[in-house]
Order: sequence, then C-alpha cells, then structure tokens
Amino acid sequence: MKTENKNGLLVFLLPELLTVLAGSAGVYGLGIIARQLSAENALRDAVMTALGFAVAGFFLRRETLDDHLDYDNADHPIRFWIVVWCCLLFSLACVFLPAGGWPFPAVFVVLSLFGNLPVGILFSSVFLMIAAFEGQSAGIFFLYFISGIFAACLFQHLEEEFSIAIPLFLSLLCLLLCETANIVLLTNEHLTLEQFLVPAANLIISGILLLGILKIFSGMVVYKDRVRYLDLNDTENQTLSQYRKTDRAEYFLCIHTAYFCERIAVKLGMDKEALKCAGLYHKKCWDQMTKEGVEFPKGARTILEEYTTNKKYHHKETVVLYCSDAIVSAVLLLLQKEPDKKPDYDQVIDKIFERIWQKEIVSECDMTLHDWKRMQKIFKEEKLYYDFLR
Repeated sequence: MKTENKNGLLVFLLPELLTVLAGSAGVYGLGIIARQLSAENALRDAVMTALGFAVAGFFLRRETLDDHLDYDNADHPIRFWIVVWCCLLFSLACVFLPAGGWPFPAVFVVLSLFGNLPVGILFSSVFLMIAAFEGQSAGIFFLYFISGIFAACLFQHLEEEFSIAIPLFLSLLCLLLCETANIVLLTNEHLTLEQFLVPAANLIISGILLLGILKIFSGMVVYKDRVRYLDLNDTENQTLSQYRKTDRAEYFLCIHTAYFCERIAVKLGMDKEALKCAGLYHKKCWDQMTKEGVEFPKGARTILEEYTTNKKYHHKETVVLYCSDAIVSAVLLLLQKEPDKKPDYDQVIDKIFERIWQKEIVSECDMTLHDWKRMQKIFKEEKLYYDFLR
C-alpha cells in the first residue's frame, strides 16, 4: 500500500501547486481591489496564504503516505482537491458577506470527511484565515474555529451508523452559542430579535449545506462500500459458492473465522463489515480475486494486505483476524483428531494467545492490553459454538 501511495504522490503535487498559486493570487487581488489594502499588506496576506496551503499540502501528503486518510480517500485525491477549490472560492467570497453569516462549519465537515480530521482542520483553518484577514476580530476567527472543529468531530466515522440528527443539532447549537457570544453580545445596542437575523440565517444555510454534504458523501463513499460489502459478505455469492465446492474444509474455516471477526468487531467497536469480509476471504479467495483484479473496499483491503504480507501487525483489525483464524483452526484440528473427546477450550485459547504474544506478532499493534484481554474473553464465551463445529 505504501509503495502505491509513493507512486501516487505526484497526483497531489500539481493540485497543491495550483492551489498555492491560485489562493495567494486571489488573496492579493482581492486585498487590492475589494479590501483597498496597500500593496505591502496585500502581499503579506498572499504570502501567509501560500505558506498555509504549502504546510497543509505537505501534511496531506504525509497522511497519504502513512495511509491515515479515512474511508477510500487515498484512492481519490482529485476528489479532495475539487472540494478544496470549492472551499477556496467560498473563503474568498466571504469578504462580501457579513461576518456573522459565514457557514464555516460546513467547510470543516466536508474537508474532514473527504480527507481525515487533522487534514480537514488544517485546511479549514487556512480558509478561515483568508476570510478573516482584514477587519475581523480574533473572536470571529475562534467563533468559526471552535464550532467548525466541533462539527467535524461529531461527523466522524459515519460508516458505522449513518445517524446525523443528533450531530447536526449539536453542531448548529454550538454555532448559535458561538455567534451569540462573539457577535450579538458584543454589540453596543440593547438585545433585539433583529440582531439574531444574520446568525439565524447562518444556521439555516449551514444546516442545508451540511445536509447536502452528508447526502453527497453517503452516496459517494458510505453506501457505495455498504453495497459492495453486501455482495462480498453474502455466502451465497458466486465466488464463495464456488469456493465451497472446490475446498469445502477451508471454506467453512473461513466462515467460522468471519463469525468471530464480526462478533469481536461489534464488541470492540471496530468496522464489523470490513472484518467479516476479511475473515471470509483471507485464504485462497483473496489471492485469486486479487489476481483477477476484483476491488475490495479499503477497510477490508487494508486488513487483508497486512495479514498476507507482514509478520508483525500494526492494525488491531488484522490481529483480530489472525487470532480468529488461529482459534478456529486449532479447535477444528482437535475435533478432527479426537471427535469423541471434548477439548478444554479455555486451555486451548490460553495457549494460543500465549504463543501469539511470545511471537511478538502484536508488539507493534495499536491494540490496547484491555482489548486484548476482552478478545480472549470473547473466545472463551463461545463454547456452545465450538460444540456446534463437531
């Protein structure tokens, strides 16, 4: 994966250079024409804009290289840059809008969804800096900075449960409170309903933009993967049906491995669809389908690639797959050798976990010791399932 990302970094360099040039030129021109700044001040703003985009672009490339982008965003860099260019036009247009009417939470959310949270916050901060260069107090910047970060955090990990009602309400509530504190309460007049007109309009526009962004994102990313997982995880699909005919023993080993992968994923808060898919295809099917050019969703692909290529695992999902395969393989082997004798499942599980720990397979993994113990406990709770394997 990382080799592929290195080869694809050139896809980021040209859009990044274009963004730096277009952003700094736009800020300079707008400063001279619309804001009536001196050439020196306009140049200062342009240089800060160029530096901001350069830093943000550098961080984006690092996140791509380390495979830290969310969803399948690393596979679609141009999609992210199109979002960046739209946000750039918006930030330049903010000079013509009242400060209380900037729907910036939508900017933070869209950039975070199509990149990841740190990338989204960094790019959004540059756009907010552009909008607040001249004539705005520090309160305006922090108004949208705090409400934007809060909104971006609320809408993380939408692939698990696409529930938006509560995050949307809390995002708009935070925006309203920030606007009330930094705009309405700072006026020298008595509080009237008219002072809330611009913030109220901003709430409506922000809400509409957020709903539109989430609609587009769900169609392009979340539900696209869900439909793909529905097909891949269907044990009656053509690939798995053929697998059952050609190697029945290994097919059922994968079925049982997928069961434990899904169960542990639910208990430990992991991507259950990706782990179940990895459990079903982690043997011969993965190699065969890779050769045939079959595309897996990023979550499952990351697990399977690490499982088949590395000796030490960095992702806890891969560790779950490895342990599930080891436990199922051991139980099936014992039942095959001594079908009339009931194994001591707890002892088998303890020995396998001890062996995995001693081999230092998980020494570089992001799994906590607490999750490791919980996973071991889950395996021990499935004695009835093991009896079913007889």
